[in-house]
Formats: sequence, structure tokens, C-alpha cells
Amino acid sequence: YASLRVLDLPPEIASLATPRTVLALVALYIPVAALASAMLLLVSARARSYKESQQYYFPLMLGGAGLGLAAVLPGITARSAISIVPIAGIAVSVRDALAGRADWLMAAVAMLTTLAAAALVLRRVVVLLSSEGAVSAATDESTTARSGRALFERRVWRWFSLTWALLLV
Repeated sequence: YASLRVLDLPPEIASLATPRTVLALVALYIPVAALASAMLLLVSARARSYKESQQYYFPLMLGGAGLGLAAVLPGITARSAISIVPIAGIAVSVRDALAGRADWLMAAVAMLTTLAAAALVLRRVVVLLSSEGAVSAATDESTTARSGRALFERRVWRWFSLTWALLLV
């Protein structure tokens, strides 16, 4: 809206929203959308119930938000190792593009690594969805303990460890 002059913005902000910058931002966000979609599809393929998918989604959301916060860290530039971290490299490239000092080579590296991560996740999704267990109900031990004490005992240490890892990092 700003580049099409629909919104009246101050001149210093309006100069940043050129059509080229807007197209660059759209191009930068396409790999992020692909990775987020692949991760959500992975969650839906792994979860056996709506409640279980919510439990998987929350750490996923926190991880994505944490990686996106790389752009606000002082001293982080696109010409660093952050460019090969899937979402963080895109966040830093977007920040640099909006600041008018875009490094398009490193933005391309960040886009490629994020697309590669999306491709790996999608490969895992294909394997999960291609299995017979995704189509029909399995009768092994993992599907019989859907609630109660057996499910709690099976998963408590995994979630406890994950919670402490997130708190300490």
C-alpha cells in the first residue's frame, strides 16, 4: 500500500517501501512460508489427535519465533554464519533489506538453506504419510496408550527435558 501511494507515510519511511524492496521481501518470505507449512504438515502427520498436535505445535512455534528474533540481536550481520541458519538468516536479510543495506548474495544463501530445510522436512512428511500406519489404525503399543498413566510415563521425560532445555537456552 505504501509503494502504490495508497497510504500516506513520512518520506523517510516511504522511501524504504519501493516496489523493488517489496518484491524482495516477498521473495525472502517464500522459503519461510514453505518451511512453516512443511513443519505444520509434519506435526499433523505425526500427531494422533488434536490435543497431541497442539502439544507438538507449541515448541515449534517457540523455536520459529526464537530464530526470527536473530534480527534484533546487536552486531549480527548477514555476512556471518547466521545466514545458514534457516529462519534466522532470512530474518537478518529482511532487516538489512528494510534498512537499505541488503546483501543479496547472503540473502540468496539464507533462502537456499531455508528451502533445503523445507525440502528435508517435506521428505520426512512423505515418509510418514506413505506408511500404512498413517492410513489405518495400527495395533502396536504406541497406539494403545493414548491416555492415562501409560501415556504419561512414556512421554514425561521427553517433555521435561525439552522444557528445561528451552528454559536454559
